[in-house]
Amino acid sequence: LAGRPVSDRAEFPGGVEGTGLAGLKEYLGNHRQSEFVQHLIRQLFSYALGRSLMPSDEPIIEDMIERLSSNGFRFQTMVSDIVTSPQFLNQRGNQTLATANDL
Repeated sequence: LAGRPVSDRAEFPGGVEGTGLAGLKEYLGNHRQSEFVQHLIRQLFSYALGRSLMPSDEPIIEDMIERLSSNGFRFQTMVSDIVTSPQFLNQRGNQTLATANDL
């Protein structure tokens, strides 16, 4: 930035201020944790499935959120829940099959 200092201070909604990554973590943990966790699970689950989420996915997402909170919000718990979910294990394969000419 042309030698100008970069400010790592931020004002969050509600007038709460924070500095750097520690300030962001504190704000999210104290004020927006449930929203953050819900959004993160939804995004990772959608990515893992390779599709948008559907209403039928809601019960498993609620279970994932509950298990994640009871296990100290460990990333490993979330990934394990996603890859062992029926939706992930029963995905349909790619409908386009390679032909002998494609090889």
